[in-house]
Amino acid sequence: MNKYILSKKEKEGSIELFKELDGDLNEAAKKLFEDPNEKGSTVRGRALRKFWVEKGFEYRTKVKKKSSKYFLQENEKDFVHRHYCAEMTKREIAQLLWTEETNNRG
Repeated sequence: MNKYILSKKEKEGSIELFKELDGDLNEAAKKLFEDPNEKGSTVRGRALRKFWVEKGFEYRTKVKKKSSKYFLQENEKDFVHRHYCAEMTKREIAQLLWTEETNNRG
């Protein structure tokens, strides 16, 4: 099995990337080695993962992208409370609230 040893510069860069990318191993490997095909399971990616484990870092390989949550305004909440019934789907509620936007989306 091939082994790769991180250089001092790569180790320093990996610590910064860990902080910047919130422990996303795959993205850190791509940026650190400047290769879009790099990931945590390649030889260099495993070396990076080993270094992070030695440092006590908790890395992640599957990162769920955070989506922004939409918060309803007070008048929208009141509307939902008045018109909601248990059989309604989320889409139907959205169509009631935002008829213009949902009509454009199809």
